[in-house]
Amino acid sequence: MTNPELLRRLKELGVITTTAHYDGYGDSGSVESVEARDKDSKEVKLPEDVRKAIEEAAECYLSNHGIDWYNNEGGFGDYILDVAARTQKLEHSERISDTEYSEHEDELDLTEGGEAPEVGAVEESTPVCACPTLINGHHAGCPFAAKGGA
Repeated sequence: MTNPELLRRLKELGVITTTAHYDGYGDSGSVESVEARDKDSKEVKLPEDVRKAIEEAAECYLSNHGIDWYNNEGGFGDYILDVAARTQKLEHSERISDTEYSEHEDELDLTEGGEAPEVGAVEESTPVCACPTLINGHHAGCPFAAKGGA
């Protein structure tokens, strides 16, 4: 149905505005509902062909404006057709996924056995540094370095 024909049909039905609500994500989407109102703001029941033409007009408007509302996180909104003013408007919300990057790096523990012993697992007479940032067997300022610990 062409725009002039759609406007003519809506005027005949006494419709002043229509709102098509759409929603999409994950590579699919659709017009979820179409609502029409008369001059007294009362809802007007639309014939199936008119409702379908409004859905198509909404999808065409989204496409013509390059709005990707159905892929990935998608988007949602309302396509509003003002019959009296002969205007169309889009109120669109886009879903956005955000990520935060972090990176961690530590020196490898090269002590015998590949792992530092658990704290408290060694007798007090054999001091051991369990610091994960070992340099030549001890970390800077390690109290065990002076005691000959591993």
